[in-house]
Amino acid sequence: MSGELTPLHRLLRRIARHRRRTRWWIALLGTGVILCAAILGLFCFDWLLRPAREVRLVGLVVAVAAGVLAFIRYVLPWLRYRESELDIALLVEKHHGIDSDLVAALQFERPEAARWGSLELERRVIRRVAELAQRLPLVRDVPRTPLRRRVIAAVCGMTLLAFLWILFPEHVRTFTRRLLLEETPYPTATRLVAVYINGEAVPWTESEPIIRCAAGQPVTIAVVARGYLPSTGKLILRSSKNDHRTVEQDLPHAIPKESTGDTDDHAGGPAGEVYRAELPVLQETVHLRILLGDAATNWLTLACLNPPAVILVGYVEDPRNDSAPALMQGVTQLTVTEGARVTLGVASDRPLRRVVARMDRLQRPLEKRWPASVPQPPDTSTQLLTSTAGNGTSGKSAELWWLDPEGLPLSELATPQHIIFEITDENNLTVDPPLEATLLVRPDYPPQVTARTLTKFVLPTAKPTLVCQVRDDLGIEKVTVQAQVIHPDGNSEPPVVWTMWEKSADRVKVLDEKWKIDLGRLSCGKGDRVELVVSATDIRRPGREGAVSSSEPITLEVTDLAGILAIMSEIDRQSAEELREMIDKQLDVGGGP
Repeated sequence: MSGELTPLHRLLRRIARHRRRTRWWIALLGTGVILCAAILGLFCFDWLLRPAREVRLVGLVVAVAAGVLAFIRYVLPWLRYRESELDIALLVEKHHGIDSDLVAALQFERPEAARWGSLELERRVIRRVAELAQRLPLVRDVPRTPLRRRVIAAVCGMTLLAFLWILFPEHVRTFTRRLLLEETPYPTATRLVAVYINGEAVPWTESEPIIRCAAGQPVTIAVVARGYLPSTGKLILRSSKNDHRTVEQDLPHAIPKESTGDTDDHAGGPAGEVYRAELPVLQETVHLRILLGDAATNWLTLACLNPPAVILVGYVEDPRNDSAPALMQGVTQLTVTEGARVTLGVASDRPLRRVVARMDRLQRPLEKRWPASVPQPPDTSTQLLTSTAGNGTSGKSAELWWLDPEGLPLSELATPQHIIFEITDENNLTVDPPLEATLLVRPDYPPQVTARTLTKFVLPTAKPTLVCQVRDDLGIEKVTVQAQVIHPDGNSEPPVVWTMWEKSADRVKVLDEKWKIDLGRLSCGKGDRVELVVSATDIRRPGREGAVSSSEPITLEVTDLAGILAIMSEIDRQSAEELREMIDKQLDVGGGP
């Protein structure tokens, strides 16, 4: 086939490209109009109604579905439309008022046209159309009305979005974050900075956050705000059982703490003016919303929960016996022996978050495991009994928290102690009033020692008998005798100490014994004096020295055999005189003949 119609083909391709670009622009502008309409519609819906996250998600799905339907209806047909070369040729014929020569020439150009009729006629038509195509202008017959309308709509939509961005940038940024399903409030003249309930910061921008409050306790509310600050706000309470029953309460502006002399509960928090209110005793779960100026929180759920039921448990390791530590449960006042080690714990009917023990100026957290510094008794489990905890769940296993006595006065109790346990459970509820324990001390008195001898005068090599009695409330560890020789000139020899008795396997609290004292081990002679002192040590905790008590000194006079005989004669003489006096007394009262 000859190339006589090349100018015509080139013209028709130019016209097709121009019309295709126009259709693409119409589709692109239509897409922009749909996006602008969807964004503006979502913004109005979100800003006016302030819906929750779930409702926003539904609105976003609806907007996407509507945008897809609009794209299919108003954009996709412009992208699917295809025009052949014959369609363009017909368009050119219609535009210039030409007969069907253009279409005929294009058809005669086909190879099968040789079978249709006269070849001379076909060539003449082709040559005529080729000459005409060189003079035809570019046809710009495109649909202007849809393009114009969509340009206007797109410009208006983009202008509105630009004005929103310029005039309300914070609103646009907030809307963008809320499209991502974040719980961010729109800017208001009154800006809520923080919300505190019972002293704890509340995520008030989230959807229906749950704040757990103790049943039977008042609820304190504090709001920190900036910007336009009204004189008072409002608290709206809605029952969880009946959504139609609501109660309103004022949220007054708090008096500055400087004027009251108190410290601010939220001094370390965000800066701003504080509004405070207190709800009455909470008896059921309620929904709360805070209104302050043009700002408002989402609905907050105040869940009414009972505080944890707790009892005091502990093990007392008494130094008076070697048996296993004694278990105490539910006792808040206990008397223990001086030197006892007390390991205290808290049993709760629900998981706890934090337990702190305070003793005067000392503060120590409790742990959920048995203290490593204390030997573990055979059984450290306990049951939380209904009669003790009062929670109505008999035999429920308790969670145990233990206080390590190491480094505290409890490791070796010497003085009375008062302990306060501050308990917070997993719901951030505290036990009010806090659990308290009082430990009284029963003093561990030192041993009592008495000693005597049967004679006062002895020979240097004698073995006088020492009669001793020792008593102790816990038990006797050992008994010693110290002997010291004192010469007539006042000089003395170094003392000599004998261990007379030591503790065996069994505890002995009362000891009555007689011991022979071998004076031959001492360097003593006639005229010397020997002082004997009996000392006893009681039983204390391992690693701790026992208390020591001593008897009154016993003095023995050292003499020779002649001295002993003289003393015996003197004793016999005194005995005869005493006997004579007794006879005289009997005669005086008429006892004799």
